[in-house]
Amino acid sequence: MELKTLLEELKKPFDYKWKIQSLPKEKNGEMKKGNCVAYMDARDCMDTLDKYCIEGWQSDFYEVKWKVFCKVGIKIDGEWLWRSDSWALESNDNVEEETTSKGETSDAFKRACVQWGIGRFLYEKEIIWISNEEYQANKFKINEFCKTREKNPKVQTEVTKAKETVDTPSGWTKPKALSSPNDHCPECWKLNVTKTGTTKDGR
Repeated sequence: MELKTLLEELKKPFDYKWKIQSLPKEKNGEMKKGNCVAYMDARDCMDTLDKYCIEGWQSDFYEVKWKVFCKVGIKIDGEWLWRSDSWALESNDNVEEETTSKGETSDAFKRACVQWGIGRFLYEKEIIWISNEEYQANKFKINEFCKTREKNPKVQTEVTKAKETVDTPSGWTKPKALSSPNDHCPECWKLNVTKTGTTKDGR
């Protein structure tokens, strides 16, 4: 297989996953949304290399100035071609000891694979924003939640729908921020909503 053809094959999309990049958090009294990003793991890279590198491939790891490097070699027409990338270690303390971790070597490997074009399509994926209510309802199934949201950006979780379907009683105003799921039940309006211009007891 020619190099140009191989590079086109390696860039092809595959079944990727989603993960939380930052959790929803409260800031200045207001709940800020978190976000999710599409990603690939090392097995995705290995499966892609196995699929298209018919003459073989290999990887090699080494350290330079407390950085973990990985180089991925692909054999094309009997010749080995290499591309590499690195991932910085968390600390340069005790550098004479074994400092690399599984996560660091895995990340260096994935970055080296990106140099070959594997997974580059993921950079084109938009971030998916997630509210605190959506996170609490889907934190054990983030991948499934994001795949559904990606297919239909307007889709809402049942929690969000329930929150938005509560009607404000006539002559009453909805508070700007509600702090718990109980705040959204109709029975709790008398506890959480004040009549326009007055308190609950009319004072």
